Amino acid sequence: MLLLLAPTWMALCPAAFAGLRISAIQGPALIPGRTTPILLRVANDGPSTALIYAAGLSAYDGGREITQSLRLRPLSTYPVAVPPAATLTLRFEATPPIGGPAGRPTVSGNVFGYDTAVGCGVNLLSNPSLEAGPSPEPGTDPPAWIFGQDYPASANRSLCADAPMGGLSCFRIDKQAGIRQSYLQQMVPGSLLKPSTTYTLAAWTRSRNPSSNAAAQLCAWWYDDAYRAATPATSVGDAGWTRLATAFTTGPVPPKLAVVRLQVVGPADVTVWFDNVTLSEGGADGGLVSASLPAPLRPVSGDANGDGRVDLTDVVLALRAYQGLLTPTPEQLMALDANGNGVVELAEVVACVGAAVSN
Repeated sequence: MLLLLAPTWMALCPAAFAGLRISAIQGPALIPGRTTPILLRVANDGPSTALIYAAGLSAYDGGREITQSLRLRPLSTYPVAVPPAATLTLRFEATPPIGGPAGRPTVSGNVFGYDTAVGCGVNLLSNPSLEAGPSPEPGTDPPAWIFGQDYPASANRSLCADAPMGGLSCFRIDKQAGIRQSYLQQMVPGSLLKPSTTYTLAAWTRSRNPSSNAAAQLCAWWYDDAYRAATPATSVGDAGWTRLATAFTTGPVPPKLAVVRLQVVGPADVTVWFDNVTLSEGGADGGLVSASLPAPLRPVSGDANGDGRVDLTDVVLALRAYQGLLTPTPEQLMALDANGNGVVELAEVVACVGAAVSN
């Protein structure tokens, strides 16, 4: 069973009705040079529907992180809704290179979502988890976001897999000393905004080499008949992920646009990561985060051929193993032998049939 990090994050997470929980991470053993399916199952324990905007995996071998060497690729399309009391399966592919990791690594998962009971029911930002596009290039910015800085400075920045808070990537800014500010921003069209309405902006950040002379900031501006600014939320740095939040209220004139900015300011050099940004209508943040502690990658119950699904092929293999016509491999036995007694029994064949029918 995967243990949740909820007790650690509870004080940092906003109160929300939906409750996302990673219930299992499953898949066949890794084989170098071969693409392997990995399934992340997410349960919604709350009474309201949750929208998942991103999910990610981390993998370890003997305590050493091997995530980047697995060449993970998400197969699910986001955002995707999880109704109350429902469980959703999110799919990934892992393709370790020849000579790369093999077998069953230790894995953990993360999910970034939004509670539809908050505000207008959606996150008003595009690509709020700062994920890469279909074919990311080094140094490129996340889709829907634009990088900027003081001219003619050239701060390093990147989409990276440095232990993201949600999804498979976060955004890193290496601001050099002497640069006043470096930032990533997104414009929100006026069609998504209302007059005389409060909006809550939140994001997660962490820093390396924090200094009182450099800070991560979360900022917002909007324009109606003039430019107006929210009070920035500021962090002078924390090695762990920290939530920043601010709020603003529009006036009676309908807003024409708003700008959300994740920025690093101050004269000192500092490295800052940003992830999981939400813009919620109303005074509450609808963002949801959930993660699991590392645990061994478990097989999909009934998946005898290791393709990540249970279908007729698996039923035939289970039946042959039960009849003694097939000696199952250790991987097949792990997937079929539910009670762990070392043999495939009739009840386990029946369970395999049931899983195939439900799929």
